[in-house]
Amino acid sequence: MTMEQTTTSIAPWLHEPKESEPAFVPPKAPYPWRRYFARGLDFGLIQTVYQVILAIFLGINFSDRNLLLEILDGYLCWSIVFLLEPLFLAKWGKTPGKWIFGLSIRNKDGGLLTRQEAFDRTKEVFFQGEGYNIPFYNLYRNYQSYKICRDDGVMEWDKELRYEAKPFRTISVLGYLGITAATVVLMTCIGFWQMIPPHKGILTTAEFAENYNHQLKYFKMEDVSMLTPEGKWVEPKQENYTVYFSSDILSGPVIEEFNGNLLSFSFTIENTEGDVLTPSAEKQWLTAALLRTQIRYYYPHLMQVGGHVAFTNDADEQVPFYIPSVMEYIEEHPYCAYVIETGNLRISQEVTLVGYEDAQKHYNNHYLFPIENAEETYCSLTFTLEQKPELTSTETK
Repeated sequence: MTMEQTTTSIAPWLHEPKESEPAFVPPKAPYPWRRYFARGLDFGLIQTVYQVILAIFLGINFSDRNLLLEILDGYLCWSIVFLLEPLFLAKWGKTPGKWIFGLSIRNKDGGLLTRQEAFDRTKEVFFQGEGYNIPFYNLYRNYQSYKICRDDGVMEWDKELRYEAKPFRTISVLGYLGITAATVVLMTCIGFWQMIPPHKGILTTAEFAENYNHQLKYFKMEDVSMLTPEGKWVEPKQENYTVYFSSDILSGPVIEEFNGNLLSFSFTIENTEGDVLTPSAEKQWLTAALLRTQIRYYYPHLMQVGGHVAFTNDADEQVPFYIPSVMEYIEEHPYCAYVIETGNLRISQEVTLVGYEDAQKHYNNHYLFPIENAEETYCSLTFTLEQKPELTSTETK
């Protein structure tokens, strides 16, 4: 045994210890807002792809989602985050959002993370940073994370990693705004695309009914009668649906066809009980089912179809208008007689009123009251849509 070994065994504290490896100190990245917007951009991109896929393939309307469905959508998007973020971090050390803001993540040795390491980090971000995505609690966890990042710069999920940040660049803000604007435009276009009925051009009765029902479903008009493929009314299933004429007699649709295509569609509503009259909502949606077949997918092209009032018994000027005006005119003149010609359509309404207020003086009023102590009250309204015969026959040929 050597002298050194003897000394060490007798008095181990006299042995000079070897120099140990210094403890890893994670670099600080006190940039809470850059990190917040980077993650928000990543989640927004995933959310956009998720919504586009569901809108196109399942026809889901995301403009009218209740809170419960929005929470469910959030968790489904987070499941996609758990799939994609670890792949990005293991492959490039950054996600699209982090790349835009000059951020990246490495292991303590400066290399790329393994997929398991990246997954564990995403999991801790979800648990601690996002509070399991529980409403309101996630806001609290976001605020706590903001304070930690601002004051210390090292988050719990980054203590064994290197979170690196390049100097801030103005182009990062421009890139963020540009991508955000692009996603908003994309979702707006998807919304308009969903709103457009599925069939274009000259329609058969079944295609017309499908266009009409499509709009009622999209806008959740559950209190408006739908149509069968044969063009028959299907009353709303709800018990407490809106009654447009409280004692009305609603005729079945009268349909004319030419060479297999719809030539005209009309129906009549009568009331002999002297009720306060409330206009039928079916008229606008039936009109849109035909009128929107002549336009493209984007809103500015709505103005490509011109139109004019060929006849009216109100006091308005007869001036050209485009599609939104057609819908507004029908809505604002519920008890006026008129003929509207637009595109290849002719839209007309015939009205007989006995014992009611002057409809021309109150054309923009959605309620029409009977005259007090009137000896007789009667209302008959016939609404007709026509696809012009010459265009129908030309299209058929």
